[in-house]
Amino acid sequence: LLATHVADHRRLEHLRRCLASIEEQEEPPVALLLRWSSAPQLREEVQDALHEFEAPCQLIELHSADRASQFEHFAALLPALRSLDAKVSGPEATEGGLWAAFSDDDDL
Repeated sequence: LLATHVADHRRLEHLRRCLASIEEQEEPPVALLLRWSSAPQLREEVQDALHEFEAPCQLIELHSADRASQFEHFAALLPALRSLDAKVSGPEATEGGLWAAFSDDDDL
């Protein structure tokens, strides 16, 4: 799970670096569930960054038109997570567990 609000170009660069790190994983996750919001003037740039992302796994990406905290983003991802969990079976489904990436410092 990855949730973020991209409020400025610094946060956009952090998101790009995070996505690049996922691309470079030797053992990528089964899926990446991402929910994001942004400042209105950055929406297209965030969409471009996501289109450039070469996901090494299934990508489920949701956008919130309104700013949301990470925990609101995570709550909104739960139905997609449950749906994915029901579809994915076998050892790879639970191997390594579930990771929640806290990409912002404003909720701590």
